[in-house]
Amino acid sequence: AYGRAAAAGADFVIGPLGRDEVTAVFRDSQLSVPVLALNRGTVAPPSGNAGFSLAPEDDGIIAAEYLLTRERRTALVIAGTDDNGRRAASAFRERFTERGGKVVEMLSVGDVPGNLAANLAAASQGGVDAVFLALKGSTARAVAPQLALAGLGGKSRVATSQLIPGPGKPE
Repeated sequence: AYGRAAAAGADFVIGPLGRDEVTAVFRDSQLSVPVLALNRGTVAPPSGNAGFSLAPEDDGIIAAEYLLTRERRTALVIAGTDDNGRRAASAFRERFTERGGKVVEMLSVGDVPGNLAANLAAASQGGVDAVFLALKGSTARAVAPQLALAGLGGKSRVATSQLIPGPGKPE
């Protein structure tokens, strides 16, 4: 479809929507017509092109960049067991560590997290200066008091966008 649009004289292409299709288009680093892809592929957009998505990976990457620009270098990651939580946490860890940060521990918790005291106490001994939450709102509300009890309540905290749409009060 991209080839047909370029051949027909399009000045700009919006799309594709599918991840595989975005990857296929962005594999060509010399695109003749600029593209705004509406998803995230496995290949970065070539110069002069862009992608727009609401992918969990983007949440993780942005959170890592945010903490690093604020001189936070040692993080605890707490992620949900769902696909969004795993993908965001993995992207966070990759970006954070490739830019010089250290992930002390990655905890994976279900919707009802249970008692995390031992894990949080161990993480707090590792010099944690930030916490990344890839959790639904209801789960984050259950984890927050445990962070405070472990001495991590005053550390910088960032979360994915899935924190807001969860049931209950977003604050």
